[in-house]
Amino acid sequence: MDSSKILLYTCLGENPSYLQVFSFLMRSLMCHHHSPPCFDFLIIVDENLYAHVQKWISDVHFPFSIFLHQADTQSHAAYQDNNMAPSYLKLHLFDWPRVFSYDTALFIDADIIVPPHFDMRDFIVSQACNPEKLEDGCLYAMREFEDMCMHRMHYFDLHDYTDEEIAAFEEEGIYAFNTGLFSFKVNAEIKRIFSDILEMIHTTPDPRLFFYEQSFMNVYLNRTRRARYDVITHDHCELFVRPESAFVPKLLHFCGEASNGKSKGDFMHAFCSRNCPEILQHVGDQNKEENAS
Repeated sequence: MDSSKILLYTCLGENPSYLQVFSFLMRSLMCHHHSPPCFDFLIIVDENLYAHVQKWISDVHFPFSIFLHQADTQSHAAYQDNNMAPSYLKLHLFDWPRVFSYDTALFIDADIIVPPHFDMRDFIVSQACNPEKLEDGCLYAMREFEDMCMHRMHYFDLHDYTDEEIAAFEEEGIYAFNTGLFSFKVNAEIKRIFSDILEMIHTTPDPRLFFYEQSFMNVYLNRTRRARYDVITHDHCELFVRPESAFVPKLLHFCGEASNGKSKGDFMHAFCSRNCPEILQHVGDQNKEENAS
């Protein structure tokens, strides 16, 4: 399984305060030394953060190959005056020229921590990016709730589901899912799906009325029956982590209410101080500089 080429990627945009959040993800990954590395890592950024991230990664020695790609956001009105626009960057993966050199990919939100006691290699190689577990043209995400009423919540819909669609979802076991962690086979079919979702966003009169990219991805992928929930599960990731949360040996996602980056970074710092100080040792002076700025 290790012979397949695996890409992990994240996205970052608009607000430099999210560099602190991003640093926790990257430094937590550095706690997991695999020789040889089982993945390459790509960061997709907008023009606002390209120079910041470029400097950040140039100052750090990573035990895996790392790449930086600036997405084109200037030509789309949907990205202007829209603080949700950085979340759309994950759908620009196929703008990166090297993407088709990989077999599978895993998107991981910048506000996720990989704790020291989580077997990241096994999760990536044997589970999330195992090509034997993935169908072509499907996206593997974690269902957030089992209640079918959640399809009509602001976080997962575009306010146009019919009663018949919700009934069909219930009958077929189609769930609202979180878009902070998902995997897929890299191929032309997924490229078309990402392009279709971007087109939905670009042609929506005001995409700010909906919840980041998550609303659009849920509606498109669930309506087309392209979402799967059996590879990445609650056994692998804990959602809505807060400083006071109990430690569990899973991926820790500090999702929830939108924040200005600094407050979320403070949450992550407080949690790590109490539960996994190894990550703070890796963050070290870099994090102090980010806080100072």
